[in-house]
Amino acid sequence: MSDFSVYQKERTLHYRFFVDLSKYKGDLDPVYYDPLGSIGDDSVYYTWRKGLVTFYPKEIHLSYEVTKQ
Repeated sequence: MSDFSVYQKERTLHYRFFVDLSKYKGDLDPVYYDPLGSIGDDSVYYTWRKGLVTFYPKEIHLSYEVTKQ
C-alpha cells in the first residue's frame, strides 16, 4: 500500500490509498455493468449476461454507519 492520505469533508472521513496489484498472480473477479442503462442505473452484476460489459474497479467506496445499542 502506498500514497496514503486522509481528509474530512462534510462529516465524512475519507481514506485514499493505492494497492499495486501488478504482481498479483491470482484472478481478479470482474463485475459487469449495462452500458445502455439509464443515467441513474448504478446496478452491478456479478455474472455476465448478454449486453453487459466487463469492468475491473479502480476505485472502491466502503461505508459504514455506527448505530447505538
